[in-house]
Amino acid sequence: MMNMRKFLKTTLAIILIAGAGIIVYNIQKTETLSEQACDNVEIIDYAHAEIKGMSEIPDTLLGDKKYIFLDNGNSDTFVSMITKVAMTDNRIYVLDPKLSKVVVFDSKGKGVGQVGCRGQGKSEYVSITDFCLSDNGDIYLIDGVQKKLLVFDSRLRFKESKMLPFDAEAIKVLQDGNILWGLCPWNLGKCSGKKIAVTDKNLNVMEGLIDFDEYTDPSYIFSFIKIIETDVCLSYNREIDSHIYVFNKNGTLRQVLLFDFGDMDVPDEKKKNIEKNLRDFERYCCLISFAAVTDRIVAGQLKKFGKTVPFIYDRLHNISYEGEGHDIPTYTTATDYEKSYWITYLDAVTDNRQYVVPDSVNEYLKNEGMVLCLQKLE
Repeated sequence: MMNMRKFLKTTLAIILIAGAGIIVYNIQKTETLSEQACDNVEIIDYAHAEIKGMSEIPDTLLGDKKYIFLDNGNSDTFVSMITKVAMTDNRIYVLDPKLSKVVVFDSKGKGVGQVGCRGQGKSEYVSITDFCLSDNGDIYLIDGVQKKLLVFDSRLRFKESKMLPFDAEAIKVLQDGNILWGLCPWNLGKCSGKKIAVTDKNLNVMEGLIDFDEYTDPSYIFSFIKIIETDVCLSYNREIDSHIYVFNKNGTLRQVLLFDFGDMDVPDEKKKNIEKNLRDFERYCCLISFAAVTDRIVAGQLKKFGKTVPFIYDRLHNISYEGEGHDIPTYTTATDYEKSYWITYLDAVTDNRQYVVPDSVNEYLKNEGMVLCLQKLE
């Protein structure tokens, strides 16, 4: 299994190393766009934030670590990496984008099964772009290749599939059953040219908002885009955008956070042809992956001078606590934020020397296990 996981990790790193290194947005060209979408724009002055190490973060922000040992011993529950985590009171759902599957564990890490299977049938998918859970426990999957939505119940039984009216890369089922979507810049279907759509449960478009601007490169594909839920809001950002869009739980846009990295911002012209300008992006700083937003913090990952850096930004004091930078874009630190937990995964392949973990965790990792680390983040 060790060789298998090493192969999968290395392969994905090669595929994504370019894409994860180029995440930014220039503040000079984006204020008008933000104002079109929402009058409530808050600029995060990251260029002048006090930077501290993650080890200096106060206990009032980040709590003690809780470890969950995942059952990774059979083909159904084996995962090579994790880019998204969803949790209920008794279950944990994780997305492995390399193997393109959602695996389910109980709250103690015992394997339950896999959601659906790959194929081109009505109940099958080719590649999972994103997934989410509804309040009643249904599981929603986006198949980005077949451009369809698949729904399974809490017992992992197939319920229905529907063709999407647009190309989508992120999904969140709202409390009223409507659906909030993050759209792809190459979308030529409904809401073409928009970043966000809201539909009813039957996929009838109710609203499209937030225009992609002229500095978007639609030929470049970013991975791991998702909509994050905290106790107070939903948040969404793309990996080539310094905006974070903050929504009420009913899907209404309420605020835009605009990160100002000052001289470290990527110039707009560099974003028109990302492939051509990849080397230049290593001189800059930008948001990547996801951003969790509460009244106190913004937390997620940065691409900073070519390295992937987890961060927790204190909005009240303009202090950012940054973790150690890593060359690998699929860095496990800050995998996700769910149910008020900052989530990291540990495995036998990633260099875990920076983590101080119990002996039981190290032994499990040596035996090819995978461990989730959860910390309460207020």
